[in-house]
Amino acid sequence: MKIKIESAPEKVIKEILKDISSGKLKPGDKLPNHQEMADNYGVGRSSIREAINALVVMDIIVSMQGKGTFVKEKTVETEPVESGINDIFKSGSVYNLMEIREVLECYSVRKAAEFISEEQIVLLKEAYDRLERTYKEVHLYLKEDINFHVTIAQAAKNPELGKILKAIHLIENKKMSVILETSSPGNVKKAINTAKDILEFIISGDGLRAERAMRVHLSIAKEAFIKSLFG
Repeated sequence: MKIKIESAPEKVIKEILKDISSGKLKPGDKLPNHQEMADNYGVGRSSIREAINALVVMDIIVSMQGKGTFVKEKTVETEPVESGINDIFKSGSVYNLMEIREVLECYSVRKAAEFISEEQIVLLKEAYDRLERTYKEVHLYLKEDINFHVTIAQAAKNPELGKILKAIHLIENKKMSVILETSSPGNVKKAINTAKDILEFIISGDGLRAERAMRVHLSIAKEAFIKSLFG
């Protein structure tokens, strides 16, 4: 098993996200200047610049010329709830959408492993077969990948969850300029192999292993996205 070595910018990003999550850094707080951050984290200023640029793209922080870098303020709700959940996803950052997807997808595979019927096993196998054929037709991968995940949600006896996942998939794909890289033949092959693991664990009723396989499956796109931020 290949162990992934984190780069200095990635470590800085994780530390800043941890500080935001814990409340140490709050919305509107100003971050120290690049030199202070470099000293605090024990990395070079170039690593700080890369980390800051990535967090700006991820819509976690904002950089104001002449003023500094700040944790992004929470957006005040101005639209009625009736505008729909789709609008919430459209305004979300790619990173946040990935986080939401991971929570929902892992729930979905656990429930599918528990509730899948014989009829749904057939449907899920068919969905996987179509996904597998995109080895040779990469341009069809995104469509069949969405269908595979929606079919899992249906097997989990939750078609509404399938609709939410489809909406997130479509919005995430539009937002990610890195999606072409994510859908390269190499990444498609890895994604299809992990999808096969998900299929087998769901059919065998092993929800925990299905969830682990799903996390690996989702990490392919996430790692490609992070990689693109660092050029």
